Amino acid sequence: MRKVIVHQVEALLDLRNRRSSHLNTSFLLPLILVLFCACDDSASQSFEGPCGSGDTVIKIGKDRPFKEIKVNQKLKMEHGLQGGYHVDVSLKLSGRFNPDLVDVSIDLWLGDWHLGKHRSEDWYLFYGKPDEGACYFYQARVFLFNQKGEIPNETEILELVDQKPLLKVELHHTNGYDQYEGQFVLDD
Repeated sequence: MRKVIVHQVEALLDLRNRRSSHLNTSFLLPLILVLFCACDDSASQSFEGPCGSGDTVIKIGKDRPFKEIKVNQKLKMEHGLQGGYHVDVSLKLSGRFNPDLVDVSIDLWLGDWHLGKHRSEDWYLFYGKPDEGACYFYQARVFLFNQKGEIPNETEILELVDQKPLLKVELHHTNGYDQYEGQFVLDD
């Protein structure tokens, strides 16, 4: 539909160029606005907010741009510059909620052991593309701890390879609360 309208506008402008002394061009801008507003662009109308519509859906991934990681796939443990270990997790969030001032909690649990955590309060999520209906929380650093709650040493990290902790995500926002749980495999 937009291509047809653009073609019609181009034809009008071409007509104006040929007979500029006989054509009043003051009507072109209102005409263009009316034609573009009359388009049925269902993709942009299906979303209710910057993160989409409907119930909240949380997808787990990595990197920026977002690359989804499915349940039971690997999360890479990394050695940080300050001597600790962490796992980077990115989130793709869609649904009808306010993406401003969101509290994000990401936890890793191995049985009763609180293996890792990340907290961000009053965070502004990144908006996706207008027709995408999603927002993003990129590269959250989930810091890892041993069973004493201390920074793990290299031997303790190697013992975690191929373990399957439960990843829990909690979102607190002005519209309420949402959560996600899924099991992943740790890798070095």
